[in-house]
Amino acid sequence: MKSKVSFTSSKVYSLLLKIDANANASSNEFTDIKLVSDKKVLYSTRIRNNVALSQDGPNGVGTNFILNNKKGLSVDKGKIYEVVMTTNAIKGHYMTAHTDNNGFIWNNVIYNWIPKEMLAKLLIGFQTIIAIIIFGILKFTNRKKRKLKIENIFLLISVVLVTLYTFLVPAFRVPDEFGHFVRVYGILHGNLLVPLSGNLTVPHNLIPVLDPVNNTLYETLKNFNVQLSSNKTNMNIVNMALYSPQSYIFQLFGMGTTSLFTKNPFILLYSSRLITGFCCTSILYLCIKFIPFGKKTLVVCSLLPMNIAERASLSADGFTYVIVIAVFTFALYVSFRKENMGKKLIGLMYILLFFLASCKVIYFIIGGIIILIPNKKFGSFSKGLIHKTAGVLFVGLTAVGWLKIASKYLVNTQGGSSSSEKVSYIIHHPFWYIELMNKTLWMNLQNYTGQLLTGPLGALNIEINYGLTILIAFVLLRTIYIEKESIKSISIDFIRKII
Repeated sequence: MKSKVSFTSSKVYSLLLKIDANANASSNEFTDIKLVSDKKVLYSTRIRNNVALSQDGPNGVGTNFILNNKKGLSVDKGKIYEVVMTTNAIKGHYMTAHTDNNGFIWNNVIYNWIPKEMLAKLLIGFQTIIAIIIFGILKFTNRKKRKLKIENIFLLISVVLVTLYTFLVPAFRVPDEFGHFVRVYGILHGNLLVPLSGNLTVPHNLIPVLDPVNNTLYETLKNFNVQLSSNKTNMNIVNMALYSPQSYIFQLFGMGTTSLFTKNPFILLYSSRLITGFCCTSILYLCIKFIPFGKKTLVVCSLLPMNIAERASLSADGFTYVIVIAVFTFALYVSFRKENMGKKLIGLMYILLFFLASCKVIYFIIGGIIILIPNKKFGSFSKGLIHKTAGVLFVGLTAVGWLKIASKYLVNTQGGSSSSEKVSYIIHHPFWYIELMNKTLWMNLQNYTGQLLTGPLGALNIEINYGLTILIAFVLLRTIYIEKESIKSISIDFIRKII
């Protein structure tokens, strides 16, 4: 593992690293730590992997490695140095290293269970196969006699990518996936709401790996024959309590169906991932098919790496994206179609609004888009006014109802602590809040852009090359530019109809 560091002074006396020992490691397993400048080693030390280091850093976090017997090292301010860590750990044994470099950087020092030379060849082969598949799909769709519709192209590519993401991403390696897994298991066994303590009683080996966040494919394969035990333990998933049971409808279907045939937690996880990914993709397929304009833009957005990763996981965020797109698509579809809505479409509207309001509370605002549907599409002006008023009230009351239930857990979660005080501050200092939001946006714009388009993936610890982010941003902007004229003309006609 290599991590770049720079210093703000010309003299450095210690190097702060946070390293977690591995109790399973033998006394013969060690890790070498070096501070390197242009291949010249300025400092080196060796630690045993099974020995816990003293936490003498700030607030008792991390270990200060003293440089040059407290005499310090002379360095160049602003110059880039490298902290290099290597290990001789055997299969399955690893250490987690954290370094502080203008932010929190975390990496793994793990045993490569596939030799680096072979791994490089496999990666090249894998990328070549993916490129051939995508090229083949595009070539196939360009034939005049066999030209596929864009929604069919999306479906073909999505099925391939969702399947790959499902099985190549190690178990629980998606953000908070082990918590979502426990939440789905709890709902499936009658715990629609999480106890106020946040603790849920589940089989003690429901998460059969030591470190879900940094779990590897090797750890997954090594424990793949695990069967759920009758011994129980408590797992705290208070953060997952804020998600309504409806947010996990596809995960519940996947896990519920699979649990009829097996008690293997890994099979439950991977089958639920795959079924959830396919169900979400199916809804997006229908959205692309029926949305009156912006099809290509929707396809590009729905094929972003983070989007696919969330769909092919047990996270509720993939379903949230899908239901938001479905509500937008429904409103545009019924507004631009020639026929008026019948009972089935009106019923579908209320179903979509129900699931929208059942996602994270802030999304209920999107339900207001039904106001833009022309009243005559409901059959008459009066019917349109009644249904739109009822729809807005329905989505608002559903969201408030779930918020009232979820608010009981807010005091137990860091993200929701002192929520009432935050809201009160915003109300009393609106202009300062706007300025604060503006500064936050511009200070973190690059980070937000990277997360929006590509990642980081995994448990937010797999960085994506920024060149890929730029490439995807270019493709997205180009697609929007190509479609803007048609969207503009259709939108103007639509506004005229409303007026």
